[in-house]
Amino acid sequence: MPLLEKGDGLTFLAGYRYVNQVIQEEKRERLLHMKPEESLAEYIALCEVWDEGAAQGRLDALEKRRIAFLIERRKNLNKVGRLEKTGKSTA
Repeated sequence: MPLLEKGDGLTFLAGYRYVNQVIQEEKRERLLHMKPEESLAEYIALCEVWDEGAAQGRLDALEKRRIAFLIERRKNLNKVGRLEKTGKSTA
């Protein structure tokens, strides 16, 4: 039994492309409307989180959050793939 059938692989890739387009558009819209002060504040906040985590040896906590994010993203991509394949939402 194959790990992934060709049709499923194509559906997966199409779903991935679609999700990527949506994410890029959302980022673009958010950044277009962001004021310079907001951009700087977000950058400074990210630097502070990084510096604090590294100084306290808490990078493992960031890694756990990254893994949780990746798992959630995978679930969402799977839903998109099933929706494109069947036309029915699973949520």
